[in-house]
Amino acid sequence: MKILILTDYRTAFYSSAKNARTLCTLDTIKIKENLEKQGYEVETSNFADIALDRQYTGTYVIYTSSEDRGLKYRSYIEDTILFLKERGATLIPDFPFLRAHHNKSFMEMLRYDLFPEQAKMLNSKIYGTLEDLEGTEIPEQKYVIKSAYGAGSKFVKSAKNKKELLAIAKRISSGHTLEDVASEYRRRIFWRGYQRGSLNRNKFIVQDFIEGLEGDVKVLKYGKRFYALYRENRQNDFRASGSGNLTFALPETINEERLLSYAKTVSDKIGTPLCSMDIAWNGTEFILIEFQCLCFGPYTAEYSSYYNIFEQGQWNKIDEECCVEDILCEAIHDHIKH
Repeated sequence: MKILILTDYRTAFYSSAKNARTLCTLDTIKIKENLEKQGYEVETSNFADIALDRQYTGTYVIYTSSEDRGLKYRSYIEDTILFLKERGATLIPDFPFLRAHHNKSFMEMLRYDLFPEQAKMLNSKIYGTLEDLEGTEIPEQKYVIKSAYGAGSKFVKSAKNKKELLAIAKRISSGHTLEDVASEYRRRIFWRGYQRGSLNRNKFIVQDFIEGLEGDVKVLKYGKRFYALYRENRQNDFRASGSGNLTFALPETINEERLLSYAKTVSDKIGTPLCSMDIAWNGTEFILIEFQCLCFGPYTAEYSSYYNIFEQGQWNKIDEECCVEDILCEAIHDHIKH
């Protein structure tokens, strides 16, 4: 069987926390050699080198993504990956999970599709413009508002009431240039009957605020291996992502086996060989906050001294220093085999 590994214009593939200040990539030579030992015919290529006149039936494609500003290069990656699917390739992961990468609005839509009961707990609403939000009935309560883009909670805010929600939404959804403003106001002044266009068209998500959360757990799945890392909230803040307050020792309030079983149920439903999950515990049940299925940060695995695996009806902890390239290849091979 054939596997095509697609790297970006810098020859980067996925990421490594241990070389974050350089190219921040996994070792594709090591990945290629590892997969070849499993009997695959492996080709490594840049997106720009894809042959448009070639059929890819019978080829598995594992590919990187991008979080570039404005997602212009990511848009190009999406075009290429969707083209490969149309030409017969089997994508790992499938296209919707690429669309959901660094795109919280589509990730929320996937959550509603895969986990409708879980999604209702957060009561997420997705908006394409500020005017979409202004035109809805907004109860007086606390909210969480997120830009569809961004990592490390940079564009995640809380609002105490309706007025604060609208003010934050106006800032988050703003993405216009001076030229956009000038053009819009010319139309408003000189075009009789003109219906106003929005100057706030960066999409965003509004969710109910969950009280009492002191942090969350980052759980990474690589095939059968599960790694967990607790992230405490920032000081005087509700956000855990990007806090830097990290520990591999879970709080006494969280049962590790119940957490892992929940993460396994979620990731099995998602069905991808690799998965990153942000999971919160509200004292009664676990809540899936976010998930990604490619190009997520591997810190939780890279710096862990063990992994968890479910065997013969129970969770076992296996001591091992992690090599991300090795466990990624194992996960890909198991996914294809099964």
